[in-house]
Amino acid sequence: MFYVYILRSRRTGRFYVGHTDDVAQRLVEHN
Repeated sequence: MFYVYILRSRRTGRFYVGHTDDVAQRLVEHN
């Protein structure tokens, strides 16, 4: 199953939109 996500940078306020089938791994990659 794929998930669509929207993340917001606390530092810049910028939004990042993407999709993944491994939410935990994708969060690690973004941080």
